[in-house]
Amino acid sequence: MKNLVIFSLIVSFLTVHYVGELTAQAPSKADVPKFMELLKDKEAKKRVEGVNGIAAIGKLKASYAADAVKPLMEMVKKDSDAKVRAASAIALGSIDPEDATVVDLLIEVLKEDKDKDVRSGAAQGLGQLGSRAKKALPALKEAAAKAKEDQDKKMTKIVGAATKAIQAK
Repeated sequence: MKNLVIFSLIVSFLTVHYVGELTAQAPSKADVPKFMELLKDKEAKKRVEGVNGIAAIGKLKASYAADAVKPLMEMVKKDSDAKVRAASAIALGSIDPEDATVVDLLIEVLKEDKDKDVRSGAAQGLGQLGSRAKKALPALKEAAAKAKEDQDKKMTKIVGAATKAIQAK
């Protein structure tokens, strides 16, 4: 349980840090249209700001960010920028949507994305979903083995935290 709390605090800090670039105060439901518009921006940095804003709002109340779930899922799969894909994967975990296909998508990304940071984002997103992501445990175990083989301490730590968070809930 302690690991889940620490994991959530780290994700919350990172989300607030990035959203702070866009707004001086905590985002609210009224900010959703602004963040949704940023998801379409040509600049990757702006898209990441939009994603992180949606994530922060989703942490407040998932229903406020419900309209962003499908666009975020598309961004995880298709955005040309790895930072945007990684942020989108983390945001989906933050929002904790009702859509059961989110877990399947994040498992797919964890297994198949070519970028390590995107795979890491998928692991973080799965960890935030807690017990709803139990079927991701075999994929996380594979990711942990690969990270250990590659001597990737950062990925090992992230996958371990995600696994503990899923098992804790």
